[in-house]
Formats: sequence, C-alpha cells, structure tokens
Amino acid sequence: MTAVFVCACGRTQGNAWLEKVVAAVGAKHVHGHESLCRAGGLKLIRDKTKKAKPARILLAGCAALGTDAYGKAAAEAAGIAQADVAFLPLPRKVPAGAAARALGHALAGLELTPVFDTRGVPLAQDVLVVGQGPAADEAARQLRDLGRTAVKAASTDLGRLEGAVGSFRAAGGTFGAVIVAAGLEPRDRSRAPFVPGKVVPLEEIEGTMAELHRRDRPRSVTILLDLEIDDTKASWSEAVRAALALRAAYRTQVTLLQRDVRVSGRGLEALYDEAREAGVVFLKFEGVPRIRTSAEGVAVACRDSVAGEDIEVFAGIAAASAGGLASPAERGLAEAAGLLVDGYGRLQENNIHLLPDGTNRTGVFVVGPCRGEQGHEAALRDARAAALAAHALLSQKKLTVELSHPVVDPDKCVLCLTCIRSCPFRAMRIFAEEKRADSIPEACRRCGICAGECPAKAITLPAHSDAIVMARAGASPAGARS
Repeated sequence: MTAVFVCACGRTQGNAWLEKVVAAVGAKHVHGHESLCRAGGLKLIRDKTKKAKPARILLAGCAALGTDAYGKAAAEAAGIAQADVAFLPLPRKVPAGAAARALGHALAGLELTPVFDTRGVPLAQDVLVVGQGPAADEAARQLRDLGRTAVKAASTDLGRLEGAVGSFRAAGGTFGAVIVAAGLEPRDRSRAPFVPGKVVPLEEIEGTMAELHRRDRPRSVTILLDLEIDDTKASWSEAVRAALALRAAYRTQVTLLQRDVRVSGRGLEALYDEAREAGVVFLKFEGVPRIRTSAEGVAVACRDSVAGEDIEVFAGIAAASAGGLASPAERGLAEAAGLLVDGYGRLQENNIHLLPDGTNRTGVFVVGPCRGEQGHEAALRDARAAALAAHALLSQKKLTVELSHPVVDPDKCVLCLTCIRSCPFRAMRIFAEEKRADSIPEACRRCGICAGECPAKAITLPAHSDAIVMARAGASPAGARS
C-alpha cells in the first residue's frame, strides 16, 4: 500500500485546491497539508502512517519535498527506507484536476512496483590513496586526522582495482574506498616538442635561464600553451607569472602564444593587465603551431586568429606547457582503476553529477592533476573534500542497498559478455559455475544500459517494467515528473 501526501504551499487557494485534489484522486490513503514541507507536514506523515504502515509513500508538491534531506526525514517519520519515498513535483499553477490525474498515474506506477528487500554491505574501514604528489599527501593527512587508516600506493603499484564499494581489492589489501590522486605522468624529454636547451618544459624555464651565463642568456623567450589540448586556467596563470618573472629578472622579451586568453577567474584579469603593462606580448593562434629549432633559436609558425594571417615568432629559447601536450592521467591508470575518462583522457568523464571528485565507480574518488585540475590550491581543496566524502561513506560501517538491481534470466543468458563491456559502473560480473551474468547491487546505479544492450533480452529491471513505465508516463503535469 502507498500513502500519498500532497503539499499546497505557495498556492492562492491552498485548502480548497487540496480538497479538490484529494477528492479527485479518490484513493483511501491520500492526505493534504497546506505546508507539508515544514515541521507540521512531518508530523502529519508520522501520524497517518503510524497505524496504516504503508510500504511506501508518495510526496507531491513543492521542490522542497524532493530533496534528499526531506526524503530522509519523511522516511524516518513513516518508518520505511528512504528508497521507498517517491516524489512528484506539482507546479504552482497546475489545476487541481491535472494534479489529481498526475497523482493517479504516479500512484498506479508505484503500486505496480515491487517492494524490494535491502541488504547490508559491510564496509572495510581503510582507504587506499593512489599517488605520490601533494594532492595524495593532503588526502592521506586529512584521513589520518579523521582517525582513519590511509594506505598510500604509487599508481604503478595499483595493479587492477577489483571489487566494489566497501571491498575494493588492490595493492595487496582490501579497502572500503579509494582516492586516486595521481599527478602528471613523467614527460618524455625526447618527444616533440621538447628539444634540450631549445624547447623546455614551462616549469623549468626560470631555472634554465638562471643557469645560463649572462652572455649566453637569450634576449627573447616564447611560451607555448594549448599545443595539443587546451590548457587549464592554472597553467595559463603559471605561464603569465613565469613571463613576469623573466621580465623582472632579465628584462627578457616574452611572447605568450595561446588559443585564448583566460581571464574569467578570480585575479586572472588583474594578472593579465599586470603582464601587459610589464611588456609581455600575448598572441592568440588557431590550428596547430609548427616549431622549428636551429642553432640560432626557436621559430614558431602559426595562424594569428585575431589578425587572420600567418605569422612566425622567433626567440632564443621556448617553453612549452606540459598541460597542453597530452593527457595528464598516468598511462594505464584509467584502465587499471576502471574509470571513465573525458575527451582528453583525464580521469573523470564530462558529467556534472560527478564534480568535484566523483567517478563512475561508487566509492572511488579522483582529485588532483589526473582529473584535469592543475592548480595547487584547487587540487588540495578537492583532496580534502574527497577525504571527507570517503570518511562519511565508511562511517556508516554498513551500506544499506536496495535490491532493485537488474535481474538476469539464466535460461536466456549466453555469456556473451555484452553487459560486462557496456556497464560504465563495473557493476556486472560473471558466475562461471552457474554460467550466467549477474549485477552487483552496491555498484549498480540502475541505469538500464545492460538491459538495453543485452542481445538475448536476458536482463530486466524489476523497478522499470513496461507496465510501470507506461503508468508513470502520464504523471507529468506541465513538465512534472515522478
């Protein structure tokens, strides 16, 4: 049985609107409240479910009811699991009749949905921190300050990250969560565009200039950004600061080549103005620059995107930003950790729901340069956030998981491994003895990709049968969703 609670806050005809909605739905356990989203609403839920003991509840009305915090409070008031609390937003101007029809569809879908059992997944309490740089050190320090054991490992020692949240297996141990905080991969100084003494990494340009004898020190330097991929704002600000330092120390003429000037950040426009006043030349290019070295120096030919003409910039020495040359993720780390990457190969796909440190694998967090953020302070901030997230996750001791994950029909499964390859969350596994595939409830996010891709139609989602989906499809007044 499902109990329905409707909120009428923000409506000009609150009580009258509620009465019409409740009467039109016609179900026995439908209750209205003029401000369900406040403390009085939780009391109503507690009072009405005390004897009825519904298997689930449906909250309908303002957006406040759809938050995790309110869903948790409503579940506690009703004495049910938070997973059994559903939400249907009702726009303020929706007529009572339309709201009632939407509630009817949502209620029908919920009544068809099975009530799932839950399983407690024990959580190992140690955290594996992968990486050797400042971000990894900060994450480990934060975890230890929280009283948690943090085991550090180099990315080369990771091996293959097996298991799921609560019981990851790697680096010779079992861990409840993993924080990947690897730094930039070592740069191969023999690969283009690096040429010893001619084209050096950006972080080495100041040291290189300082080591040269005064008479051998070039009078002009070119700094190159965005050579293969777009650099971050952190790399751009590092390049501008290096240019200012060279101007101040040696009065060197510095030309900074980039696809775009990055001033949309705190302090960046002021930094840009300071560099312009100091005599640093900014040139924007398009296409791929061509670098040619000779005994006299370095020539960079490119297309000036502002002037719309081909130019060539000559300097005694050039510096190239490592962040603009290749993926900052260490080689093989994404595959070993089972993490999805973005178009540049960074260890976090372009998904707003994963920011700042989430990944496609529940319980695995990624911070630092390997996810594209090269700014020192930003990397440390993300490391602290990931440490707190891992600590909060493991503090539960046991993760309660609703068993609504995909179900595999063993008579139809032919072990083609399509579900293994298509699942982005590493939530499918093979039972060799039973000769079938199965899903891991604590890793699964109920996206349905495995069911959609299975060529034998052996996989179904019990919470999303055709009948349930069709019933819920009507529960959408003016853009609302169930």
